Amino acid sequence: MTLITSFIISLSLVLSTSVQAETLKLGIVNLHPHMFLDENKQPRGAAIDYFNIVAKRMGLTDYEFEEYPLSRLVQRLEEASLDAALFLAKNPKRELIFQYPKLPYSEIKSGIVVNSSSALSQVSSGTDLSGFRIGTIQNSFVSPMLTKNKVDLDPLPGLEAPGKNLKKLAFNRLDAVYLPCYISITSEITKLGMKDKFKVLNLPEPPIQIFTAFSPFVDSDLVKKYESVVYESDIELYKELVEHYL
Repeated sequence: MTLITSFIISLSLVLSTSVQAETLKLGIVNLHPHMFLDENKQPRGAAIDYFNIVAKRMGLTDYEFEEYPLSRLVQRLEEASLDAALFLAKNPKRELIFQYPKLPYSEIKSGIVVNSSSALSQVSSGTDLSGFRIGTIQNSFVSPMLTKNKVDLDPLPGLEAPGKNLKKLAFNRLDAVYLPCYISITSEITKLGMKDKFKVLNLPEPPIQIFTAFSPFVDSDLVKKYESVVYESDIELYKELVEHYL
């Protein structure tokens, strides 16, 4: 058997398993207020509530959420161990691999955290952060404002990466912390009881669009069915869902 033949057979088996799977598996990360596990290890958050609404529109009843660090979630989505990532921004690499629906269901703003003693009080352009060592989450979306300027990105893996990065910042082991979601990073700071230690600064850039992204092995008919029940007005609906967790 040639390597090509072996690959085709393996791919066919993966496709068959994914399309025929009875339970739709959706990957989530720990990102309050969008998605998190409560004290009973049950998935909660605005993104969970929103998908429950969409699933009802689709007539979908058999699905479950599985929490992973972002880097592991993306890997499992690539290899078809997950059917979809509940809350995922686009980047060029992801768009080549995953199936994205036409419409996002949320738009978020990025935030940069610095120590309260920092001379930086606002970010007008990426050059304001030149030379900074900035903590990020491994495999997370990163603003082009950072990737195109001379900053030292320090990605950290794991479910607790945002909190760990903030603690590193508090001990001056980082110059700043970046998270694609301003609301989530302020929520993390509040949870840690560190509101007086940091400043959270907006980045002057367009909002980041958020989608439920599907594995390349998921039946495209399912993606089309999902697309058919996601509406432009859902952006406002999602904002209302977020408010319940703030």
